[in-house]
Amino acid sequence: QVHIVKSVVEEVLKKLETKKETMPQQLVGHEDRIKYLTDLLDVNHLDVRFIGIYGMGGVGKTTIAKVVFNRLHSHFGKYCSFLKDVRETSSTKEGIIRLQKKLLSDIGRPESAKQIEDIEEGMRRIRATLSNKKVLIVLDDVDKKVLIKNLMGNAKLYLGSRVIITTRNIDILQVEGSEVKIEQYEMEMMDDSLALRLFCRHAFHRDYPLDDYRELSRKIVSLMGGLPLAIEVVGSLLKYKEDKTIWEEKIIKLTEVLDKGILDVLKISYDELDEFQKKIFLDIACFFFNEKKTDAIYMWESCKFYPRGGIEVLTKRCLIKTLDGDKFWMHDQLIALGKQIVYEENQDDPAKRSRLWNAEEALQIIGTEERKDKVQALEIDGLDDNIEIKSEDFKSLPNLRFLRLGHGTFVGDFSKCRSNLRWISWRHPENFRANNIYLDHLIVFKLDISILNDDSKAWDLIKRARNLKVLSLTRCHGITRIPDFSKCLALEKLTLKRCSKLKRIESFIGDLRPLIELEVERCMELKYLPENLGDLVDLERFSLSGCSKLRELPGSLGKLTSLIDLDLSCCRGLTYLPEEVGALSKLKHFLLQGCCGLIELPGSLGNLTSLAKLDLSHTKIAKLPSSIKGLAKLKSFLLKDTRIRELPNSIGKLKSLCVLRLSKIGFSSLEHHVWQLPGGISMLKDLEELDLSWHNELRIDIPDQIGELSSLRILNLEGTCICKIPRTINKLHHIQKLNLRGCHVIRWLPELPRSLTCLLLQSKSLLLVPNLWNLTSLVELLLSDASRNTGQSKVITRCNLMWIGRLPRLKKLDLNLLNFNAPSELASLSHLEELALSHLALATPLQLPSSLLRLILRFFSIKGAKLLPSCLKLSNLSTLEFCSGEVKDIPLNGLPKLENLIVHDCKLLQRLSIPLKLTKLQRVCVACCPQLVEIQVLGPLESLESFSIFQCVSLRRIGELSYLTNLKTLEIERCNVLTNVEGLHKLRSLEYLKVIRCTSLGRFIGASGTNIPDDCSINIEGISTNRYGEEILPDTSNKPPLRDVEFTVGVHCKGCVSKKFKCVREMEGLLSMQFDRDMGTFKVIKAKYAEAPAEISREKMTRADEIIPPKKEKEGSEAKEKEGGGKDKKGGGCIQAAESRDGWGEVEGQRMEEYQRECGYGGCVHWEAIYLDAPEL
Repeated sequence: QVHIVKSVVEEVLKKLETKKETMPQQLVGHEDRIKYLTDLLDVNHLDVRFIGIYGMGGVGKTTIAKVVFNRLHSHFGKYCSFLKDVRETSSTKEGIIRLQKKLLSDIGRPESAKQIEDIEEGMRRIRATLSNKKVLIVLDDVDKKVLIKNLMGNAKLYLGSRVIITTRNIDILQVEGSEVKIEQYEMEMMDDSLALRLFCRHAFHRDYPLDDYRELSRKIVSLMGGLPLAIEVVGSLLKYKEDKTIWEEKIIKLTEVLDKGILDVLKISYDELDEFQKKIFLDIACFFFNEKKTDAIYMWESCKFYPRGGIEVLTKRCLIKTLDGDKFWMHDQLIALGKQIVYEENQDDPAKRSRLWNAEEALQIIGTEERKDKVQALEIDGLDDNIEIKSEDFKSLPNLRFLRLGHGTFVGDFSKCRSNLRWISWRHPENFRANNIYLDHLIVFKLDISILNDDSKAWDLIKRARNLKVLSLTRCHGITRIPDFSKCLALEKLTLKRCSKLKRIESFIGDLRPLIELEVERCMELKYLPENLGDLVDLERFSLSGCSKLRELPGSLGKLTSLIDLDLSCCRGLTYLPEEVGALSKLKHFLLQGCCGLIELPGSLGNLTSLAKLDLSHTKIAKLPSSIKGLAKLKSFLLKDTRIRELPNSIGKLKSLCVLRLSKIGFSSLEHHVWQLPGGISMLKDLEELDLSWHNELRIDIPDQIGELSSLRILNLEGTCICKIPRTINKLHHIQKLNLRGCHVIRWLPELPRSLTCLLLQSKSLLLVPNLWNLTSLVELLLSDASRNTGQSKVITRCNLMWIGRLPRLKKLDLNLLNFNAPSELASLSHLEELALSHLALATPLQLPSSLLRLILRFFSIKGAKLLPSCLKLSNLSTLEFCSGEVKDIPLNGLPKLENLIVHDCKLLQRLSIPLKLTKLQRVCVACCPQLVEIQVLGPLESLESFSIFQCVSLRRIGELSYLTNLKTLEIERCNVLTNVEGLHKLRSLEYLKVIRCTSLGRFIGASGTNIPDDCSINIEGISTNRYGEEILPDTSNKPPLRDVEFTVGVHCKGCVSKKFKCVREMEGLLSMQFDRDMGTFKVIKAKYAEAPAEISREKMTRADEIIPPKKEKEGSEAKEKEGGGKDKKGGGCIQAAESRDGWGEVEGQRMEEYQRECGYGGCVHWEAIYLDAPEL
């Protein structure tokens, strides 16, 4: 099971890269802006931050947001979302719901996203999710304040979250009556020098103008006013035009239209297009933004628009871009230009315009009888009404070539109607009631989210579509077989995605000889493919990704001699590959990751002479065939988490190999636990990345020949038992990163190459600390003898660390070296931002650089503690983590910008005073300080929002909390002798109060006179019922009864569900109740009652819940989760709880295990905790 979990984690980490936003190639002058914004967002701080980037359209707001998102997304794991074009998408109710679903899907709740049916439901689910996840969210191009509420759910975000909003209207960023403060950043125009550089890149393909065009270039740039979009478009327009008179004409024209605004400037480029290029431009602006390029090309070719040349012209003139290889992208100003041009075709009568994208206008003209010859394209989506398309409508729209329909259907007899339609996108189709419908010219048909069954008449739409090129059936959950489109002999692209009941693919598919792309993905019931699949001799891309029950591939697969991409990832039922696969001579990408049933490869694999990428990760393959040496063009070879025990020496013949990943593979099964890289690896002259990480039970020997890998940039040996690094590593002149973290057998390092920018070394066996004075390119350095974990060091040669001062580029430094003196040269590291010092001695006053943002000091000696004030005078420090067994006092007055303070394991610390000068302090966490008796707040700290105190067993007093007027979270846990918490009742901004096992705590909130808000969520454990009911909750006795209220009852494990329901059902005045699995562990109740919530909770909900032990499964049977307990743990119970409200589900599980050990039994302890979202009475 551990093996499976690790595999899943690795796969998630791998997919994090897909979170990145695609960037334009020409970026000029953004670095200062990017640094300012990343500093403003500072992901190392644990507060919540909103940043609003505002400015006119075309100034580069989205571009800068993408760059910042790409820089920061890795700090947030999978909890990242970039919502593009909010203004455009949110024009309809369905558009807002789509954005809500995308947000939830992006941050890891796709199942919850599926169930959103209205905006309020979406807000509720988003609110529940964001309250316990540290997220990075970008809302791009917001034009209404309400959209922030719709998409953020009015959520109180979890600590550390970051939200970026781009908008043209600064008023959007001024949220009145809200605690949310949005920091504003104005995106200003480019200055003349940067604008000239950007213009020249597009006009001349270099950073400066040709000599003869210098003055003309400056004139044009000055007319653009520093607007990047206009500069790009005009620069591209003048590319390759050497006649100066043309340039002078453009300057005159630009001067004439400048007063009319940016759209008229951009329209100059539009006016230069020919008739067909203009049609393509308008189609993209109105309908094809973010659509696949190839699909639209099919339609335009059918209309004789000559799209390939047209797209090339539009791209060269920067009117469109192609992202991800096959999707159109267009700037929102250019989209606005396209729609403005269409609108001006006839401002009064929509029926006399060529394109209609507003669903209400489109529906309006559908219902009229007069001919509408001008209309070429309609989008009718986002309306609640059922839309019916009749034959009369087709007759009145003789030139309609594009239809995008949502929640509608076709009705009536179409026998006398011939349509010119080339494209139909149909989402959520209603009951099909049409007869004799013939779409002779149909080129593209896309059906999404359908329950149409195998016998539906709707398939008549495509049965006779002889010219159909693209057919896409997505989430068609009603079909068990593919519909009969055997007459569609022109079909080139077929997509069947997430059709959950699809069991077979009919044999007629072999007759579709022109087919180029076949995607059958996540069709979970599909088991077999027809043998005549091999007749598709023109097929270039074939995907069966996620078809988990597919058992075998037909032998005819080898006939697909045109195949370039074959994706079999996550086909878990697949146990072997046919030998015929070796006949795929043009295959470049072969993906088998996640095929956990696959145990061997065919010997013919070496015949794939064109193969560039082979991914065998997470399979059971134990041996590579000898023929592997034939893969001469292979660039990426991924073997992570396989059972391969050795690499053949012939791997050296893979001359083109750039990436070789061997982490967590089956070397540990070797008899002598010793493994060597084959000597042939030295022949891989193009290898850039070698990953051998996580073989902690295996001794790996690196041969001297590694020095011959002249292109190597990354060498990852983390978590291995490598004995030594060969001296020849110094020959790797391009290596940038060497990861030796957790290599606990290494004793010393040889001389390392100067090119290193990142060195991570951690070893329990380290005997000699290396002198790295020559590594002047280092940006990140970790040196550790692992004494932090072991408390001892084997280092026998003591040397000073003065050489650290000669590393001028260091930004991140972590030194964990027992009994070494901290280097006094640290002050000279002017770029240092993060510093961690563990077990070092502070023998002299330590000066640190003012650039420091984060400082961690752990376990230093008493002589160092006396010198502490000298090193805690840092004007820019935002985070301080302090851990020392010998410090009695922590001086904090010299840290004016401190935002986060973490103090733990300070064995002699008796008092902690938080001074008034810490005006920016936002979070304080104090833990495991056994002699601490008092924590004192010395004055108003309006910025402090979170205060946590854990396991300070001598703590008696906390005061004076009344100074913390904006405190939102207060957690006090396992402080057994705590008797006094001063000022708690005055915390008027408190949102979450958690008190656990503070058994001596007396009366610390009076039942009357408290300022704690009614909507404060309270979690109390280990305090008597009387105290809990009468003294913790806000007083509601004088408030009006008999009002509908909502409050939430915590359910800590599945076994608690029935018990909680029983208690809830007994409440007086109950109206409704519901257990929401998508919301995690919370039960939502709506009740009417005469009693106050405190009385209900005291009488009904604080009893101990008995948990039914899990039933024992028969030996060898698959474990299943049962109500009453989890699996694989005795007692089940609360250990199986999902994430708690504060997001620390794993920590809560560990605490429950501790409690169970103390009480001496499994199951649910007397867990007197509930969560109350207190009602507004």
